[in-house]
Amino acid sequence: MKQPNFSNFPVLETNKLVLRRLLLNDAKEIYQLRSDIEVAALTGRTACASIDEAIAYIDKIDNMINKNERIFWAVSYRGNPALIGAACLWNFDITKGTVEIGYELLEKFHGRGIMGEVIERILTYAFDVMGVETIIAFPSGDNPSSLRLLKDLVLNKFHFILKIHTSMFQICSPISYPVQHKCWLNNFNYLKDTLYLFKSNIIR
Repeated sequence: MKQPNFSNFPVLETNKLVLRRLLLNDAKEIYQLRSDIEVAALTGRTACASIDEAIAYIDKIDNMINKNERIFWAVSYRGNPALIGAACLWNFDITKGTVEIGYELLEKFHGRGIMGEVIERILTYAFDVMGVETIIAFPSGDNPSSLRLLKDLVLNKFHFILKIHTSMFQICSPISYPVQHKCWLNNFNYLKDTLYLFKSNIIR
């Protein structure tokens, strides 16, 4: 994995979306995202209480990007700069080649396939540009839509998993073939507090 350098911010695009730098103009939408009590409970954070807190959060993210400590994208539709969601890579471990991914979407945009498009683009950027070896995600077992999203990406887009953990024990060792994934992932819905690790050094 390369040493991150975000001095030239990586704007990413998909067929429908633009992943751009977070701006102070996004404060209203960031407040909406981060003030949702249910989402805060799923992510283990304290719900945002005011626009001022949202602005402080944007400043914090901007400083972390400038220090190459994380990369954070505001998600918007092409042709409409309004923020509809956000995604980030953080918790970099250069030696091990690992990063953690996080993502969230305003509720009114759920169910449109937006976050799958976002994550697929970010995974490609992380593997191909940053040289990441492993990407880690911690979807809550109480958020089945997030679990299904990652399952779909594993089965249909990135045909590999290095390992999956629960908080108690390791479920499986490295798997190399998609057909094995499909057989093994039949048990997927019974897992909670799941840890996904996507391995980049398998042919994609």
